[in-house]
Amino acid sequence: PIPCVPWQSQTSGHVPYGDRSGVVIEPLLTDQWYVRVAPLAEPAKDAVKNGDIQFVPKQYENMYFSWMNDVQDWCISRQLWWGHRIPAWYDSETSA
Repeated sequence: PIPCVPWQSQTSGHVPYGDRSGVVIEPLLTDQWYVRVAPLAEPAKDAVKNGDIQFVPKQYENMYFSWMNDVQDWCISRQLWWGHRIPAWYDSETSA
């Protein structure tokens, strides 16, 4: 026993099982694909600043710019898990 810890207990790791299949769910580490979203946000922000796109009511612009200024890269690898198609492929030299 460790003297500075008032108590110790034996714990076992939780093993997740699938609801439908009943089999053990094991994590599968795969490559992660990201889309850099900041360059995509710039033309969208410019369109609102120039008046090409208008929000009704006008105060929603503040929320829009708050969201667009803090946009994070998008992990599209999670969509693969659900079967969504993404525009990513390997060329003949097997580079993405």
